[in-house]
Amino acid sequence: MSASLRPRRVLVTGAASGIGASTAARFRAAGDRVAGVDRDAEALQMVELDVRATGDVSDEGSVRAAVDETARALGGLDVLVSAAGVAGRGNVADLDAAEWDRVFAINVRGLFLTAKHAIPHLRNAGGGSIINLASQLGLVAAPDAAAYCASKGAAIQLTRAMAIDHATDGITVNAICPGPTATPMLDAYFDGSDDPDAERADFEATMLTGRFVQPEEIAEAAFYLAHPAARSTTGAVLVVDAGYVIR
Repeated sequence: MSASLRPRRVLVTGAASGIGASTAARFRAAGDRVAGVDRDAEALQMVELDVRATGDVSDEGSVRAAVDETARALGGLDVLVSAAGVAGRGNVADLDAAEWDRVFAINVRGLFLTAKHAIPHLRNAGGGSIINLASQLGLVAAPDAAAYCASKGAAIQLTRAMAIDHATDGITVNAICPGPTATPMLDAYFDGSDDPDAERADFEATMLTGRFVQPEEIAEAAFYLAHPAARSTTGAVLVVDAGYVIR
């Protein structure tokens, strides 16, 4: 079987729910072997995966162990989808430093550490794909989301830098910028509002499609970027946001 047709070995972070879980399901539906990493071990058990590992993407020792463990169990690694992420509220004047650090630890440091420890395995496989989950708020700003906007902008630039640095390794590196997506993370964000139902309704009304993005739609984007047909796509930012950035 040719390398382009054999089952790929895929690692997905943030695999216990939302976009990560949907992405894992999409690759498994295509016959690929998928390892999932998440800090929520109980929720991870509810997701159909070939390999599971509990880990915190902001902790280097945890990341190294999880990546090496899953790559060993899969027999190598061809694709990394970094879907772990957190939201956050607050402007610069009101944010405390700990909250800023928390958002950056997951949304930026997590991408860096996971890629750092996955790249040797991708090199050993002769190349592969890295897909980083950024956000439409890495492209346009929004009120009361300073740390989140800044972290997702950093994720986009990190993706571009990695694409340049690792092209000679045969590794493509791309980012997906989802718009507001119907996930537990979005639910938790609205729950932090004074009036969650009203904020949800107002937010959804601004979507050009009239609804939130679905996690399965982001999973399809990730699947495309990891496909051999997308080998000439690297350093790209694929926006899947229901028209959010052009409204």
